[in-house]
Amino acid sequence: MDIKINIDQNHLLDKNNEPLLLKQKDFIREFNKKYKIMASMPDLYEAGKSADFETHKNIQKDLDYTIITSTKIIYNYDSSSELEGTIIHYSGSNIIEPKTHILKIPEYFSIEGQGVSIDQVLRTHQGLTFLQNLFSTTDEPKEIKETLRELTNKKTKYTFVFTPSTYTYNNCNRYDAHECVATLASLSSTDFLFISAGFYIDGKGRSYGKSINTL
Repeated sequence: MDIKINIDQNHLLDKNNEPLLLKQKDFIREFNKKYKIMASMPDLYEAGKSADFETHKNIQKDLDYTIITSTKIIYNYDSSSELEGTIIHYSGSNIIEPKTHILKIPEYFSIEGQGVSIDQVLRTHQGLTFLQNLFSTTDEPKEIKETLRELTNKKTKYTFVFTPSTYTYNNCNRYDAHECVATLASLSSTDFLFISAGFYIDGKGRSYGKSINTL
């Protein structure tokens, strides 16, 4: 029996039949209540490879609201003051077993808050390893950039990766275990794409579920 997993284009709706705009923890609760799987960062990445044009267009529209995934990153610090992170896909799900990766995560932080260009990130082995774990892929840099372009319709030169600074915690709100949310976002009427592994835990956005089809 083959199983095919797709992005579910039917948003969870509020009482006015508008797509819900929630924090990650509230989305997790709502998806669990409906016995649905909340899409992770790897699911969005896979959609860039296999989803149809309509799905891509819907995701591109939602970038302006910030797309909240079920991927959570918990940051800690070792003796050399490097970021160490635990990436958890399907965090809090009662439907599917969460998947965990523990690794060193480079600091992709700028004063402007936009992070570091994806070209710069993918020039290093550590940067490539980080994105491969964030997206749960073995793809090489060229494939990663092509997949993100296909998914978001944003040019590589305007794509940035963000993680928290080791010296500031503006986007993470716990002092013992710095929990952050993985998101995809744009800014209205701009060409920029932001891949964040440092979105603050109480930030709101839209989200997607996963539909599972048996073939």
